[in-house]
Amino acid sequence: MRGDFFIFNILLVQATNIRGVLINYSKKINISISNKRETKPGFNFYISISNLLKHIWDSNMRKFIRKNISAKKVTILFILTNIVYVFMLTVTIPNVMQFSGGMDLLDMMPGGYNADYVKSLFDKLGDVGRNTYLYRQIPADMIYPMLFAFAYPLLLGYILNKLGNFESRLFYLCYIPMLSGLFDYLENIGIILMLRSYPEISQGLIQTTSIFSVCKSISTTLFFVTLIVLLLILAVVKRKRQPNGSPL
Repeated sequence: MRGDFFIFNILLVQATNIRGVLINYSKKINISISNKRETKPGFNFYISISNLLKHIWDSNMRKFIRKNISAKKVTILFILTNIVYVFMLTVTIPNVMQFSGGMDLLDMMPGGYNADYVKSLFDKLGDVGRNTYLYRQIPADMIYPMLFAFAYPLLLGYILNKLGNFESRLFYLCYIPMLSGLFDYLENIGIILMLRSYPEISQGLIQTTSIFSVCKSISTTLFFVTLIVLLLILAVVKRKRQPNGSPL
């Protein structure tokens, strides 16, 4: 009992010290951590930690994007991303589709899918088609989300910087393609698990993967809408500034 009490006291002291460090650090970055007691003990402390981590993430992400938004880097990443995309559209996806009997692959269904569709598709693909899906299309689609999540935040950051809004809240638009890349990876992982577990595919796995497919489609669409809007705004601003001799 004495040993347990001693360990408990040490942990309590350490927790207090950690909280003090976080409070001191938060003051340096202008995040207030309230010391007021709430109805729920520790609530403010956990909220403050969340705010602190969010600030650190945002700060580092802004620095990373600002450091890499040169026209050369953005152009190179944009080209690489679209090379992989075109390769999938013209090579790996058609290689799988030749076994699908006209059925769309799961990656290409923005509205999601159900268990009946997945079973029908995998049955139709056969062993060769499923292996082509797993070992040719999926590897290419594991490269694309990474490039997507790197290239397009930089592209949005580049445009926002040209508009003078990089430090504004519009910066959070740069997170949209990152989310799209994340959902694409989660979708791919789900498809891999389904292909490897065929024919015994769990209903929960199918539903979860379908949700990731829908989220990927929504976030990707939102990104491209955002990109088009920002490009239109940039074109308008550039046109207005040119007569004054100060083009972007």
